[in-house]
Amino acid sequence: MLNAETYVTKEKGIGGTIRNRYEDFYVEEIPIENLLPTGEGPNVWIWIEKLGRTTLDVLMDISRDLHISRKRMGFAGMKDKKAITKQWICISNMDSEEQFEEVKALDGEIYNTKFLKIVRGQKKLRMGQLEGNKFKILIKDINTDYSSYQEAANIANNIFKKLEVSGVPNYFGW
Repeated sequence: MLNAETYVTKEKGIGGTIRNRYEDFYVEEIPIENLLPTGEGPNVWIWIEKLGRTTLDVLMDISRDLHISRKRMGFAGMKDKKAITKQWICISNMDSEEQFEEVKALDGEIYNTKFLKIVRGQKKLRMGQLEGNKFKILIKDINTDYSSYQEAANIANNIFKKLEVSGVPNYFGW
């Protein structure tokens, strides 16, 4: 078992809790610029925002409502369930205007999911085709050893500077 007291940096951090509410954790996919949809092509790309849902939950709902195979749908990466997340998904081979309108009609119909953009694209979206992810994380109940929130914020910012250089492991939990 991994040691729960293992840190990426030498500092222990400021303690606290995260994900007390889904809204406390935000993840936004950073797409690869030259892969973004152009407005033309046989595939339909949807920029979604979801709350409290897995990527696969949303894809399964869309495939059910459109009566298509889930295998026709692609995404660059799985996003957290216990968060607000934004990411691209893609439905391949939706050539006709009627099919495009069917996708547009789903906006507002998929549980806890908003369609922020719907656009045609030449390319399909595949796993791993993203630059990375951008996070906003609200930390509550920080360690009380600090004289002020500003002191804790300064410590956190110094740690962030080191993490910008070293990076952060791509997993969660222990």
